[in-house]
Amino acid sequence: MANYKLPHLVRGRATYGFRMAVPRHLRRILGRTELKISLRTSDAGIARLRCRSVSALCVQLIASVEAMIELQPGYRKGSESLFPRRPQARE
Repeated sequence: MANYKLPHLVRGRATYGFRMAVPRHLRRILGRTELKISLRTSDAGIARLRCRSVSALCVQLIASVEAMIELQPGYRKGSESLFPRRPQARE
């Protein structure tokens, strides 16, 4: 197997994880600045495989959200989220 760099693969204390920045124009919509997922393994080889899979899924997710934005009538970049937060109950 080729030894390619995996920029989204991060090593924690005991396990590997995946971290990817959310594009700036999608941060308000998704309500996140980065996507973080535990790969739930301490084995480097397994982590590399899982990182590639998760990376492909995240790229598809971002493309899907961008397509959703284009379909929203009257949506402007920088406006409110497509996924509004639920109001918190008052005590």
